[in-house]
Amino acid sequence: MHHNAHHLLAGIPLYKLASAQRLVSAPGMPSWCWSWSAFLDICRRCKLFDYQAGRWTDFDGRPTSEPLFPEAKRDRRR
Repeated sequence: MHHNAHHLLAGIPLYKLASAQRLVSAPGMPSWCWSWSAFLDICRRCKLFDYQAGRWTDFDGRPTSEPLFPEAKRDRRR
């Protein structure tokens, strides 16, 4: 089961999931160990994703995480 790669891009064809999972599991890539406390924390904090700011918010738009990709430039239209 190549669950992580599937969640990153659900459109990956089944025959390419194994190679995609190897890329996701490569050294230096962020990883996460599942636990009930971590799962409940994610459910509490991750309601909506603000693509311009690159972080999770609650339903009122208040940030609940740091920007996931702080090095990426946001809203290049400005």
